[in-house]
Amino acid sequence: MAFKPNNIQLSNFCHDLSMLIMSGDSFEESLLVMSKKCDDKQMKALIDKLSDEVSEGVSFADAVKNSEAFPKYMDEVMEASAYSGRYEESLGRLSAFYTRKESINNNLRDVLTRPLFFFAILAMVMAFMIGKLLPIFEGVYSRFGGDYGVYIKVGYFVSTFVLVIMCVILVAALVAGALYKKPWFIDFLYRIIQVAPLTKKASLKVAQYQFMSIMDIMLTSGSSQVAALLKASESVSHKQYKLAVEKANKEMDDGEEMAMAFENNRILPELYTNSLYVAMRNGKVPETVSRITDYLADESVSLINGIIATLEPVITIIFTLSIGFSLLSVILPLISVISAVG
Repeated sequence: MAFKPNNIQLSNFCHDLSMLIMSGDSFEESLLVMSKKCDDKQMKALIDKLSDEVSEGVSFADAVKNSEAFPKYMDEVMEASAYSGRYEESLGRLSAFYTRKESINNNLRDVLTRPLFFFAILAMVMAFMIGKLLPIFEGVYSRFGGDYGVYIKVGYFVSTFVLVIMCVILVAALVAGALYKKPWFIDFLYRIIQVAPLTKKASLKVAQYQFMSIMDIMLTSGSSQVAALLKASESVSHKQYKLAVEKANKEMDDGEEMAMAFENNRILPELYTNSLYVAMRNGKVPETVSRITDYLADESVSLINGIIATLEPVITIIFTLSIGFSLLSVILPLISVISAVG
């Protein structure tokens, strides 16, 4: 399989190339400089391949497309930039896009994996309670007779119940990890995230950000609004939002202006749609789309961090109550025994 750069590598590549082109270097010179300072063997090989083609007279846009290493929309952004001469701006926006995409992916990964750490610890604690602690107290209380065994049974029940639930969650997480790259599973996972009460709002906001990011990059490269919308719609995985974008796309094909199509289909919050109306009157659509993209990125990160902030106290409460009830089943009869002896 051909080497595909990750988000960080793409961001660094676009940033470095943008800076070098902006300083006056040609693509051939810029790629040679980048190759010399690149430590990653695969990335270096890719840069060398691009450099060889450019030195043979192939345009940079065609070299990027021929490599088959970059995302499809990046190929089209470079092709549009070749016609408009906006390589520096396009590469700069691509770099910002990949940096933010990696940041959002990391935050989403935290949302999914951080609870698993606590659940694993809780499962180990419950296993220790069942395997070691409760049998010790069960043996001690059996010597005193009475109804102390009822408390121990409650302890066993609570600990076993929590252990089973935690194990089911952890096994499900392992299965999810094994299937994560399967398209059908990713689609299934996205559908859950899009409708779950805790993640529904953040899911829509991330979809809006991803859509506007591609719009921003395509417009910066010199693409038309219709072409930018068409390409951006391909990046949307949110089911309901994608339907809205497709309707907006159809309205623009029928001659509707972008701001009106966005408003009719609620593509953006009202405040941002109003900004687009003003931008279309003033001829500053690309700049306004860039600002809206920046705002949506910040809002996406804020909502994801809010989910993490909500989950942490909930997990702490579950953790505390589970251990608390199990220990209480041991401590209550102990208090009774001490009182009787006293």
